[in-house]
Amino acid sequence: MDSPSRQLAQELQLLHIDLDRKLQNDLDARVAEEKRRHDVLIAQSHAYHERIRQSAERQCELSALEAERERKQKEAEEVAALEKARQTRIAREEEERRKEKDRLQKELDDRTKRETEERELQESRARVEEQKKEAEEQKRKALEDARQKAKESADAARAKRVITENADPAPSPATAPASLGATGPAKPTVM
Repeated sequence: MDSPSRQLAQELQLLHIDLDRKLQNDLDARVAEEKRRHDVLIAQSHAYHERIRQSAERQCELSALEAERERKQKEAEEVAALEKARQTRIAREEEERRKEKDRLQKELDDRTKRETEERELQESRARVEEQKKEAEEQKRKALEDARQKAKESADAARAKRVITENADPAPSPATAPASLGATGPAKPTVM
């Protein structure tokens, strides 16, 4: 399964492709519309100049030549103006696409950076928690070991006292020296 960042990158790439396709379709539609308008203008211009030509035929040759010169100059200016407008529009649309691409890339970079920082923070927290658990476990084991050793020492001392008492029992009151009496050494208490 893809990671969220890869999935986001794929979604952004698809969005970018769709945006490029839409912008290209819009551009194609506008160019087609401009061509249609241009064709209409050219057709109208031709019709207009054809009328002038027909009228000029009834006039002298000089007037006809002047009308033709004016027609060609005007047509060239119209074509130049349309081409300039088209180039300006294309440059503007390319700039808009570049800005949108930069914006999407910045969003992707910012999100990737945030996800990386969040992941590193979570990993750091997990390491601290693991170290804390290890320290607590070591402390618990040390305490357990100390208790076990204390118990073993106490058991050994108790066993030693029992063995000593069984090997050298205290004399009975009838045979005990009078000097010991009630002030004799106290018998060890068995734990």
